[in-house]
Amino acid sequence: MSISNKKTGCITLMVLLVMLGGVFVDAATKTGKQMPFSIAFLPGFFLPGQQTVKDMYGSSWLNARGEISWNWHPGFSTFIAFSNQKKSGRTLSSIPGFSWDAYKLEINISAFEIGSRLDFKPGRNLLVFAGVSLGYNLIRENWPDLAVKNSINRLSPALEAGFRFYLNRRFFLVNLIRFTSISTGRGAYFEPEVNLGGLNLLLGAGYRL
Repeated sequence: MSISNKKTGCITLMVLLVMLGGVFVDAATKTGKQMPFSIAFLPGFFLPGQQTVKDMYGSSWLNARGEISWNWHPGFSTFIAFSNQKKSGRTLSSIPGFSWDAYKLEINISAFEIGSRLDFKPGRNLLVFAGVSLGYNLIRENWPDLAVKNSINRLSPALEAGFRFYLNRRFFLVNLIRFTSISTGRGAYFEPEVNLGGLNLLLGAGYRL
């Protein structure tokens, strides 16, 4: 995909996010109801699901995520988020019956997401939620030894669940477990299609405005 197309896709997504936020603010103004907004930052780990990806980059990556959510209806919220994960690795030097030189690899995955959650409040300070989202992923892979860089954009669905524990009326701790699927449409070695999705384990803190 060309740089021009990548920029266009990114700008389109950002416009949609701004429009989405405007819809909720407008709805809150018309109904006269206060819409609680929350912001959160969640560092954690990403565990790739496909064995080929684990072999090249390892089974555990660092991950960071920031999100803004709107509890615009009791028991229902919508959020936008940005996440980033990157890892260094090496090409596989051998598979049964074949061998070749190994090269350094670097991968960076940045994602913009829009999603919705169902919220449950089993206790005064505890909020449990489950949800779905759609992400727009900017995937960049670098081969430093060969001065080769690749870049693609892919959409990815995700399922998630987690909970918030409120320390007081504003501050809360949040735990989030997410499963993503990022189909690249490209193969590697004898893998017909590489999938960069997997399990995200995140733990962070937030503030309710």
